[in-house]
Amino acid sequence: MKKFFTYLLMTGLASPLFAQSLVLHEGGVSMGSSITIDSLATSDHSIGNYYIVNTTGAAILITWSRTRVAHMSPYWDQICDNQLCFDAANAYNYYRPASLNVAAGDSTIFQPKVYPVGTPGCAIYTYKVYDDLGNVQDSVQIKYRFGGLDCFLDLPETPITYSVYPNPVSNQLNINTATNGNTVQISLYNIMGEIVLKEILTDGMNTISVANLTNGIYFYSMIKNGEMVETKKLIIRH
Repeated sequence: MKKFFTYLLMTGLASPLFAQSLVLHEGGVSMGSSITIDSLATSDHSIGNYYIVNTTGAAILITWSRTRVAHMSPYWDQICDNQLCFDAANAYNYYRPASLNVAAGDSTIFQPKVYPVGTPGCAIYTYKVYDDLGNVQDSVQIKYRFGGLDCFLDLPETPITYSVYPNPVSNQLNINTATNGNTVQISLYNIMGEIVLKEILTDGMNTISVANLTNGIYFYSMIKNGEMVETKKLIIRH
C-alpha cells in the first residue's frame, strides 16, 4: 500500500488533497462526490478496488459507514478493506464494527460490493470515511445499475429515527420513534440470543416494561419493515 501512495506523490496526483486527512481514491485520483456503476448482467458485481489514503504524517485510526439511499429486494451488499469483508446485513446504516489502523502515508483497500441476486434493478449507497475523532473526512455516493435499469433520488428509501433510554434501565424502557410510514419493531434478546420481548412501535413515545426481566446484559434490535437497522447493548439493573 505504501508503494501505491508513493506513486501518488511522485506523479503529483496526491497534491489536491486540501486539508483532509483521509481521501477516497480510484486509480490515483479522488473519486469525487458521486459515481455510477453499470452492469448489464445481474450476477454478483464488485465495483473494483478503491483506496482510503492517509494523507497525514502519522498513523491514524479510521472507520467507515454505508447508508442505503435506494435499495431493491433481494439485493444485499458487502464492504471489504485490508482486514476483512463485512456483510452489511441489509441494515439501513452500517458502520465498520472496529477501527482500522492506517500508517502514515499508507492506504487501505476499500471495496464495496453489491449482489443483485439475479434481479435487474438499481441501488444507491453513500459511503463515508471518518478519522479517529469521528469527523467525516471524505464521502462518495455510488449508484449501481444492473440489467439496464435505473433508479432515482426522487423516491429515496424512507429512514426511521429513534432514541432508546435510559441505559442502564430499571423498570421502564422509553423508545421515542419517528417511523416515517415504516413498520418498526424492537426485539430484546438475552445473552443466549433468545428473544425475551418484542413490540411493534408507533410514532412518538413508546414505553415498555422490563420489570419482569432479571438483571443482566441484553441486546435490542430495531427492525424496519422486517429488516434489522441496528443492534445495541442494553443493561437491566433493578
